[in-house]
Amino acid sequence: MRRINFENEENLVEPKNFFLGVNLEKFIEANFSKSFDDLNYILMIRKNCRDFCVRVCVEILDRLPIFDSEYDFSIIDPEKAMSQESNLFSTFKRFPKIILESDQDSACREWSLMKLEYVDTTYIDPKDSSKKLKVMALDFWTKIFSLRTITGDIKYPLIAKIVQFIIILPFGTASVERDFSLVNIIKSRLRNSLKTETLCALLRVREMVSEDITAFEPDREMFELYNSEMYDHVKETDESIEFLGGDEIRNL
Repeated sequence: MRRINFENEENLVEPKNFFLGVNLEKFIEANFSKSFDDLNYILMIRKNCRDFCVRVCVEILDRLPIFDSEYDFSIIDPEKAMSQESNLFSTFKRFPKIILESDQDSACREWSLMKLEYVDTTYIDPKDSSKKLKVMALDFWTKIFSLRTITGDIKYPLIAKIVQFIIILPFGTASVERDFSLVNIIKSRLRNSLKTETLCALLRVREMVSEDITAFEPDREMFELYNSEMYDHVKETDESIEFLGGDEIRNL
């Protein structure tokens, strides 16, 4: 996308040719006539949708680090990683603190030795034996990380640290921003005394429980577990009471 100049109209599809999706195209065909006003209205919709897509692309290029022109993230591609030309120089240049500087030469040696391993980067298509398919990056690196030395240690510990760092790089902060929004919704002005543990539990419920919560029916075992003893502060209070005098304190 960095090669496209979005400000140049010649690089963009004409609004009249912008496809809105099967369902919307069917809706337009069924509900709009070929009159001049309808055609202009539909053209305006197509142009607005196209301009929205262009804006999204521009924002992606501005915000997401994965499109950093200084670094080629395809180094984690199995075929690229096992090629003779691949090296870690650009990685250390772009992320100088990814590992200790004193370990960088050792990491380069690990990278060179890794290329000597017999780990497939392709496999035969089960549907067509004449075709070869590329091994998924996750499967490839899982095999590399599973390799062990005679003593049982990870064979390429520095490579594992580097690749895992690259794989987990966030594509953006949208998910984190959504979590902060949820915190503001749950811990409102009227519920500002919620404990951190309760807030975390509510966030987990919000994330993991299905939207069709009305159909949820807790079983008997759940009801038995749902009591005052489920809270740590209650258990701590009971322990304190026992320490101070047990039944005498309870009877006060």
